[in-house]
Amino acid sequence: MCTVSYVPHAVDSFCLTSSRDEMLVRKPASDPDLYEFGTTQILFPKDQEKGGTWVGSSSLKTTLCLLNGAFENHEPCDSYRMSRGQLVLDVFKTQNVLSLLREYNFDGIAPFTLIIIRIKDSIRLHEFRWDGSTTHLIELDGQDTHIWSSCTLYSKEDARKKEHIFQEKVTYDNSFQSVFNLHENGIPENPNLMRYTQNPAYKTKSITQIVGNKESAVVKHKHLDGNKVSEKVIFYDTIYAE
Repeated sequence: MCTVSYVPHAVDSFCLTSSRDEMLVRKPASDPDLYEFGTTQILFPKDQEKGGTWVGSSSLKTTLCLLNGAFENHEPCDSYRMSRGQLVLDVFKTQNVLSLLREYNFDGIAPFTLIIIRIKDSIRLHEFRWDGSTTHLIELDGQDTHIWSSCTLYSKEDARKKEHIFQEKVTYDNSFQSVFNLHENGIPENPNLMRYTQNPAYKTKSITQIVGNKESAVVKHKHLDGNKVSEKVIFYDTIYAE
């Protein structure tokens, strides 16, 4: 999984949208809900098999989104020490996100890409990758539009085509609903633009969109089987996650 897009809407507001691609046999995630870990609240859809998540927002003004794989498709191991979804929860629980990632033990965790959004006076956007042996952290321009595709499912050519069309479309209409519609319905010439169709054992199961600003984040989640939609809000603490 997944296809993830990021669209800024002001110096201190953003829209992050994630299309989750998963195996057909995997249980669907639960609707996003508020969970408390000590004094920290986290709003996220929960993976019902391993208890973790791939996307959400915390009261510490942090929004995270995980994609499987780093730069290249990797050969999976038979088993791993820890799921990537549990790692996401660990990152959510800390005020010092980048410090934690610099010190974290990633041995026994499959390669991944983690998108990190934090808000103070303006948006700070980071991309963190673990390729199985080395970590890679870069800061991106939070006032630019970005899109990512999991290297485990999408070829570089397919990812480039998707990025070109996405950037073109949001130039004309970058509203929250327009971005959501693009993830769900693609374009007339390619309705499956943002959906995974290459392997019948996988499919795009849901779309999650987080619209955040300095005070709060709204998490909208749609199950594509049955079209059930849920929406919840999380209000931020005054503490800023460094």
